[in-house]
Amino acid sequence: MKRERPDLKVIINGGLCDGAAAAAHMNEGLDGVMIGRAAYHRPTVLAELEQRLIDPAWPIPEPWEIVERMVPYAKACAQRGMRLHSITRHMHGVMAGREGARAWRRFLSEVAARPDAPPETLFSALPMIKQGIAA
Repeated sequence: MKRERPDLKVIINGGLCDGAAAAAHMNEGLDGVMIGRAAYHRPTVLAELEQRLIDPAWPIPEPWEIVERMVPYAKACAQRGMRLHSITRHMHGVMAGREGARAWRRFLSEVAARPDAPPETLFSALPMIKQGIAA
């Protein structure tokens, strides 16, 4: 791709739904791609990009690993007065495309959204998540 002005960046602004498509555009010479709603609804797209563009050996975390890592963060946020729901409402896509995804979203909407739900509430979802992955 020849550019008349090399100081300008060439990017695609959205419309990409998976890491393979984004990586293909980057490998063709684009300076960047914008992943919007696709990353929100299916966050593994960001992990796929990490693998394809930065570190092929990097293992994509399993949903249960993500949940375990979120609990300390949620605890720190709770100490500042933030409700668990403020965090978990952005976690609906963690199980996207997997067995048990509907149960996961229901859990977040009904249990983790309670005003008094402590961060450790997420641990009670781990058996459901692991069962869904194994199914």
